[in-house]
Amino acid sequence: MIYSFFSLVLINLILSVSVLGYGKLLLKCIYFKKINGLNYYSIIFILGLVITSLIANISSFFIPITDTITFIYILIGTVIFFYIFKGNYLIKEITTIIFIVLFASLFSFYSKDSDDFSYHLFSILYYKENVLERGLINNTNELRIAFNSIWFSLNSLIALKSFKVSFFFISSFLYASVIYDLGIKTIQNYKDKLNSVSSLYCIFSLIYLLGVVGKYQNMGSDLPGQIIIVIIIFVFFENFEKSRKFNERVFIVLLILSLFAFQIKITNILILPLIIFLYLFLDNKFKIFLISLILMLPIFIWLYQNYYISGCYIFPIPLLCLENIDQAIFYNFVIGAFSKSIFKEGIPYETSEYLFDNFRWIKFWLNSHFSKILEKTLLYFIILILPISF
Repeated sequence: MIYSFFSLVLINLILSVSVLGYGKLLLKCIYFKKINGLNYYSIIFILGLVITSLIANISSFFIPITDTITFIYILIGTVIFFYIFKGNYLIKEITTIIFIVLFASLFSFYSKDSDDFSYHLFSILYYKENVLERGLINNTNELRIAFNSIWFSLNSLIALKSFKVSFFFISSFLYASVIYDLGIKTIQNYKDKLNSVSSLYCIFSLIYLLGVVGKYQNMGSDLPGQIIIVIIIFVFFENFEKSRKFNERVFIVLLILSLFAFQIKITNILILPLIIFLYLFLDNKFKIFLISLILMLPIFIWLYQNYYISGCYIFPIPLLCLENIDQAIFYNFVIGAFSKSIFKEGIPYETSEYLFDNFRWIKFWLNSHFSKILEKTLLYFIILILPISF
């Protein structure tokens, strides 16, 4: 058991150094010579994932993303990391990363199950074992790959098939790094006696992440995007409180994070109104608009990859399909019915359609989700009520 945990820590440490190397490189490109602010490990890590996902998506059209490709990716990222952090800051950075890695390793080591490793394993391994096939949706029984969250191709490049524990790395380090960043920020706010919206947001985000999200089997491709949105809103509060003129480079970083969250799960597009709102407070709007078009390139590659797999730019939205429209209509209904807990009751398809169209699904949804709603909100209500009680 000790050997297994030590192996997990070592692999997580190597992978984190590599991803953070790519993230630092991107952040340095955005901020040029001097990096001002946004020096949070979670943000640097996500920026590293953004570069990783772009490499993975482009590579998938030409070569299988084998462990050999992963080793090359790790080596390059590690070299970048040590080049950027050469000098006095290296020991401090490595010490902090080891601390985050230990927490991340405990988080994944004691998990009972992993959605990434079970339900989505087929999609991850497909990218590691195959060159992407045109019209794949028509040549496989595993239709889940047609939904094509970028989280899966991303895992295929970072995870090593020969080391199963590496499949747990991305979600666990993302979770641990945001806990670390928010925790350090909360301590700083307490020492500085800051009573601001951003400081309150830090505290409540920590409560949510530690009290609710701390179950690795529920991570899948849903919560990573939500964690990224937690970070985006935190940066928004922190910067918008200081000045109503929003920093252009901070905006660029938040735009990159938002586009990445959308590629993980399309419902994360709900963060877009905040990004548009921030755009209105920029000085040089036209320049940022042109930069934003360039930053959309990964989205266009991902959309083309979706079309290449399923004939839809986003499957299974029928309006965005040029091919396989009937399949999209059917699976769009299946997803909607499943999310409303109708299918879990074993109800026939025809009856499900009736319940779906006439709001009769609400009873089934409450039966299935009410306990989960209490789990996610009760802790907040208790904390809010405690000061009133005294």
